Amino acid sequence: MDFLGELIGRFKKSRLPQEPKTISQILEGKFAPKVWTSEYFREYIIALGRGEKFLLTIDQYPDLVELSKAWHETLENMRTKTSNGHEHYSTIGFNEIQRTVNVQREPLMGHPGQISTQLQSKAETFANRAGLNRVGDIHTHPNQHNLAFSIGDLYNLVYPGNRNYIMVVLGTNDNLFAFRARNSTTTGLSGDVLTQEGFCKSWYEGNGYRFTGISEAGEKTMPISANTPSQWELNLKVAKKHGLVLYESDAKRDLVKVFPVINRAS
Repeated sequence: MDFLGELIGRFKKSRLPQEPKTISQILEGKFAPKVWTSEYFREYIIALGRGEKFLLTIDQYPDLVELSKAWHETLENMRTKTSNGHEHYSTIGFNEIQRTVNVQREPLMGHPGQISTQLQSKAETFANRAGLNRVGDIHTHPNQHNLAFSIGDLYNLVYPGNRNYIMVVLGTNDNLFAFRARNSTTTGLSGDVLTQEGFCKSWYEGNGYRFTGISEAGEKTMPISANTPSQWELNLKVAKKHGLVLYESDAKRDLVKVFPVINRAS
Protein backbone atom coordinates (compact mmCIF):
# COMPACT_ATOMS: atom_id res chain seq x y z
CA MET A 1 0.00 0.00 0.00
CA ASP A 2 1.36 3.43 -0.87
CA PHE A 3 1.88 6.14 1.75
CA LEU A 4 -1.39 7.91 0.96
CA GLY A 5 -3.25 4.70 1.61
CA GLU A 6 -1.39 4.06 4.86
CA LEU A 7 -2.25 7.53 6.13
CA ILE A 8 -5.93 7.11 5.32
CA GLY A 9 -5.93 3.83 7.19
CA ARG A 10 -4.87 5.49 10.45
CA PHE A 11 -7.97 7.67 10.70
CA LYS A 12 -11.13 6.63 12.49
CA LYS A 13 -13.97 5.31 10.36
CA SER A 14 -16.14 8.02 8.83
CA ARG A 15 -19.87 8.26 9.36
CA LEU A 16 -20.29 7.99 5.57
CA PRO A 17 -19.88 4.59 3.83
CA GLN A 18 -16.68 4.38 1.79
CA GLU A 19 -14.45 1.62 0.48
CA PRO A 20 -10.78 1.89 1.56
CA LYS A 21 -9.40 2.98 -1.80
CA THR A 22 -6.58 5.49 -2.24
CA ILE A 23 -6.32 8.79 -4.07
CA SER A 24 -3.70 7.22 -6.34
CA GLN A 25 -6.22 4.58 -7.44
CA ILE A 26 -8.72 7.32 -8.27
CA LEU A 27 -6.04 9.16 -10.27
CA GLU A 28 -5.28 5.96 -12.18
CA GLY A 29 -8.95 5.57 -13.07
CA LYS A 30 -9.34 2.36 -11.05
CA PHE A 31 -11.99 3.76 -8.74
CA ALA A 32 -14.50 6.63 -8.93
CA PRO A 33 -16.40 6.88 -5.62
CA LYS A 34 -19.60 8.91 -5.47
CA VAL A 35 -18.85 9.87 -1.86
CA TRP A 36 -15.61 11.14 -0.33
CA THR A 37 -15.08 10.91 3.39
CA SER A 38 -13.35 13.81 5.13
CA GLU A 39 -10.18 11.68 5.13
CA TYR A 40 -10.29 11.33 1.35
CA PHE A 41 -10.79 15.06 1.00
CA ARG A 42 -7.82 15.71 3.26
CA GLU A 43 -5.65 13.33 1.24
CA TYR A 44 -6.65 15.05 -1.99
CA ILE A 45 -5.62 18.45 -0.62
CA ILE A 46 -2.30 16.97 0.52
CA ALA A 47 -1.76 15.52 -2.96
CA LEU A 48 -2.50 18.90 -4.56
CA GLY A 49 0.20 20.41 -2.36
CA ARG A 50 2.64 18.58 -4.63
CA GLY A 51 1.33 20.19 -7.80
CA GLU A 52 -1.26 20.13 -10.55
CA LYS A 53 -0.29 16.67 -11.79
CA PHE A 54 -2.43 15.37 -8.92
CA LEU A 55 -5.58 17.13 -10.12
CA LEU A 56 -8.45 14.77 -10.88
CA THR A 57 -10.40 14.95 -14.12
CA ILE A 58 -13.87 16.47 -13.99
CA ASP A 59 -15.65 13.10 -14.04
CA GLN A 60 -13.52 11.76 -11.15
CA TYR A 61 -14.91 14.26 -8.65
CA PRO A 62 -17.51 12.74 -6.29
CA ASP A 63 -21.15 13.68 -5.83
CA LEU A 64 -20.73 14.28 -2.09
CA VAL A 65 -17.77 15.41 0.04
CA GLU A 66 -17.84 15.03 3.80
CA LEU A 67 -16.31 17.95 5.71
CA SER A 68 -14.52 17.23 8.97
CA LYS A 69 -15.27 18.91 12.29
CA ALA A 70 -12.11 20.99 11.84
CA TRP A 71 -13.33 22.24 8.45
CA HIS A 72 -16.72 23.21 9.87
CA GLU A 73 -15.10 25.04 12.79
CA THR A 74 -12.79 26.95 10.44
CA LEU A 75 -15.64 28.02 8.16
CA GLU A 76 -17.87 29.06 11.06
CA ASN A 77 -15.03 31.07 12.60
CA MET A 78 -14.61 33.03 9.36
CA ARG A 79 -18.37 33.46 9.01
CA THR A 80 -18.58 34.87 12.55
CA LYS A 81 -15.76 37.36 11.94
CA THR A 82 -17.52 38.56 8.79
CA SER A 83 -20.42 39.86 10.88
CA ASN A 84 -18.52 43.18 11.00
CA GLY A 85 -19.44 43.68 7.33
CA HIS A 86 -15.98 43.07 5.85
CA GLU A 87 -14.75 40.20 3.72
CA HIS A 88 -12.21 37.92 5.41
CA TYR A 89 -9.53 35.86 3.69
CA SER A 90 -7.29 32.90 4.41
CA THR A 91 -5.03 30.65 2.36
CA ILE A 92 -5.29 26.85 2.32
CA GLY A 93 -1.88 25.21 2.44
CA PHE A 94 -0.08 21.90 2.91
CA ASN A 95 2.90 21.40 5.20
CA GLU A 96 5.23 18.92 3.48
CA ILE A 97 7.14 18.00 6.65
CA GLN A 98 4.19 17.58 9.02
CA ARG A 99 1.77 16.37 6.30
CA THR A 100 -0.97 18.67 7.55
CA VAL A 101 -3.58 20.82 5.82
CA ASN A 102 -3.42 24.32 7.28
CA VAL A 103 -5.64 27.40 7.25
CA GLN A 104 -4.69 30.63 9.02
CA ARG A 105 -6.04 30.68 12.57
CA GLU A 106 -6.88 34.38 12.24
CA PRO A 107 -8.17 35.27 8.75
CA LEU A 108 -7.16 38.64 7.33
CA MET A 109 -9.82 41.34 7.07
CA GLY A 110 -10.45 42.91 3.69
CA HIS A 111 -12.84 45.56 2.40
CA PRO A 112 -16.66 45.26 2.48
CA GLY A 113 -16.72 43.91 -1.07
CA GLN A 114 -13.15 43.10 -2.04
CA ILE A 115 -10.02 41.18 -1.07
CA SER A 116 -7.19 43.28 -2.47
CA THR A 117 -4.17 41.80 -4.22
CA GLN A 118 -2.05 43.34 -1.46
CA LEU A 119 -3.97 41.39 1.19
CA GLN A 120 -3.65 38.19 -0.83
CA SER A 121 0.10 38.77 -1.11
CA LYS A 122 0.32 39.32 2.65
CA ALA A 123 -1.48 36.02 3.29
CA GLU A 124 0.82 34.31 0.78
CA THR A 125 3.87 35.65 2.64
CA PHE A 126 2.52 34.29 5.94
CA ALA A 127 1.95 30.89 4.31
CA ASN A 128 5.46 30.80 2.84
CA ARG A 129 7.02 31.67 6.19
CA ALA A 130 5.06 28.83 7.75
CA GLY A 131 6.46 26.42 5.16
CA LEU A 132 3.14 25.83 3.40
CA ASN A 133 2.54 24.89 -0.21
CA ARG A 134 -0.49 26.86 -1.38
CA VAL A 135 -3.44 24.91 -2.79
CA GLY A 136 -6.23 27.50 -2.60
CA ASP A 137 -8.04 30.02 -0.45
CA ILE A 138 -11.20 30.86 1.49
CA HIS A 139 -12.96 34.19 1.64
CA THR A 140 -16.31 35.49 2.82
CA HIS A 141 -19.10 37.54 1.26
CA PRO A 142 -20.77 39.62 4.00
CA ASN A 143 -24.57 39.56 4.13
CA GLN A 144 -24.90 37.54 0.92
CA HIS A 145 -27.91 35.24 1.13
CA ASN A 146 -28.04 34.11 -2.53
CA LEU A 147 -24.42 33.03 -2.53
CA ALA A 148 -22.35 33.10 -5.71
CA PHE A 149 -18.74 33.70 -6.67
CA SER A 150 -17.96 37.06 -8.17
CA ILE A 151 -16.55 36.85 -11.68
CA GLY A 152 -13.31 38.25 -10.28
CA ASP A 153 -13.20 35.35 -7.82
CA LEU A 154 -13.37 32.83 -10.64
CA TYR A 155 -10.66 34.67 -12.57
CA ASN A 156 -8.26 33.61 -9.83
CA LEU A 157 -8.91 29.97 -10.76
CA VAL A 158 -8.48 30.31 -14.52
CA TYR A 159 -5.60 32.65 -15.31
CA PRO A 160 -2.46 30.78 -16.50
CA GLY A 161 0.08 29.75 -13.87
CA ASN A 162 -2.11 30.30 -10.81
CA ARG A 163 -1.69 27.97 -7.81
CA ASN A 164 -5.34 27.96 -6.81
CA TYR A 165 -6.78 24.47 -7.08
CA ILE A 166 -9.58 25.09 -4.57
CA MET A 167 -11.58 28.24 -3.89
CA VAL A 168 -14.11 28.55 -1.07
CA VAL A 169 -16.58 31.39 -0.55
CA LEU A 170 -18.84 31.69 2.49
CA GLY A 171 -22.18 33.47 2.61
CA THR A 172 -24.50 34.18 5.50
CA ASN A 173 -25.78 30.62 5.80
CA ASP A 174 -24.07 28.59 3.09
CA ASN A 175 -20.81 27.60 1.41
CA LEU A 176 -19.56 27.28 -2.16
CA PHE A 177 -16.46 25.32 -3.19
CA ALA A 178 -14.92 25.50 -6.67
CA PHE A 179 -12.26 23.06 -7.86
CA ARG A 180 -9.98 23.02 -10.85
CA ALA A 181 -9.61 19.73 -12.69
CA ARG A 182 -6.89 18.18 -14.80
CA ASN A 183 -8.93 19.01 -17.91
CA SER A 184 -9.86 22.55 -16.83
CA THR A 185 -8.81 25.32 -19.19
CA THR A 186 -7.24 28.71 -18.50
CA THR A 187 -7.92 32.02 -20.20
CA GLY A 188 -4.82 31.40 -22.31
CA LEU A 189 -3.65 34.94 -21.64
CA SER A 190 -1.28 36.11 -18.93
CA GLY A 191 -2.50 38.41 -16.19
CA ASP A 192 -0.64 41.28 -17.84
CA VAL A 193 -2.66 40.82 -21.04
CA LEU A 194 -6.05 39.88 -19.57
CA THR A 195 -6.40 41.44 -16.12
CA GLN A 196 -9.01 40.52 -13.55
CA GLU A 197 -10.94 43.66 -14.45
CA GLY A 198 -10.74 42.83 -18.16
CA PHE A 199 -12.03 39.31 -17.49
CA CYS A 200 -14.95 40.73 -15.51
CA LYS A 201 -15.74 43.27 -18.22
CA SER A 202 -15.80 40.56 -20.89
CA TRP A 203 -18.13 38.28 -18.94
CA TYR A 204 -20.50 40.93 -17.63
CA GLU A 205 -20.85 42.94 -20.82
CA GLY A 206 -21.16 39.75 -22.86
CA ASN A 207 -24.13 38.71 -20.74
CA GLY A 208 -26.29 41.80 -20.57
CA TYR A 209 -24.68 43.84 -17.79
CA ARG A 210 -23.14 47.27 -17.69
CA PHE A 211 -19.76 46.95 -15.95
CA THR A 212 -17.97 50.03 -14.62
CA GLY A 213 -15.08 48.55 -12.67
CA ILE A 214 -14.07 47.04 -9.33
CA SER A 215 -13.98 49.02 -6.10
CA GLU A 216 -13.61 48.28 -2.38
CA ALA A 217 -17.38 47.72 -2.39
CA GLY A 218 -17.07 45.01 -5.06
CA GLU A 219 -17.75 44.65 -8.77
CA LYS A 220 -19.88 47.52 -10.06
CA THR A 221 -22.53 46.14 -12.41
CA MET A 222 -26.04 46.89 -13.57
CA PRO A 223 -28.33 44.57 -15.57
CA ILE A 224 -29.53 46.25 -18.75
CA SER A 225 -32.21 43.80 -19.87
CA ALA A 226 -34.96 41.70 -18.32
CA ASN A 227 -33.23 38.51 -19.48
CA THR A 228 -29.89 39.20 -17.83
CA PRO A 229 -28.60 36.01 -16.14
CA SER A 230 -28.23 35.96 -12.37
CA GLN A 231 -24.81 35.93 -10.71
CA TRP A 232 -25.16 32.19 -10.08
CA GLU A 233 -26.08 31.57 -13.72
CA LEU A 234 -22.92 33.46 -14.70
CA ASN A 235 -20.97 31.20 -12.33
CA LEU A 236 -22.29 28.18 -14.20
CA LYS A 237 -21.36 29.72 -17.56
CA VAL A 238 -17.76 30.34 -16.42
CA ALA A 239 -17.57 26.85 -14.89
CA LYS A 240 -18.78 25.28 -18.13
CA LYS A 241 -16.35 27.24 -20.31
CA HIS A 242 -13.30 26.57 -18.14
CA GLY A 243 -14.12 23.12 -16.77
CA LEU A 244 -14.56 23.90 -13.08
CA VAL A 245 -16.36 21.68 -10.56
CA LEU A 246 -18.75 23.38 -8.13
CA TYR A 247 -20.13 22.22 -4.78
CA GLU A 248 -22.50 23.88 -2.34
CA SER A 249 -23.76 23.24 1.17
CA ASP A 250 -25.69 24.83 3.97
CA ALA A 251 -23.58 25.90 6.94
CA LYS A 252 -22.35 22.88 8.94
CA ARG A 253 -23.44 20.43 6.23
CA ASP A 254 -21.46 18.32 3.75
CA LEU A 255 -20.77 19.39 0.17
CA VAL A 256 -23.04 18.39 -2.70
CA LYS A 257 -21.86 18.69 -6.30
CA VAL A 258 -24.00 21.09 -8.31
CA PHE A 259 -21.90 21.37 -11.49
CA PRO A 260 -21.43 19.44 -13.62
CA VAL A 261 -24.26 17.07 -12.79
CA ILE A 262 -23.36 13.69 -14.24
CA ASN A 263 -25.98 10.96 -14.55
CA ARG A 264 -24.31 7.73 -13.51
CA ALA A 265 -25.74 4.27 -13.05
CA SER A 266 -26.08 3.28 -9.40
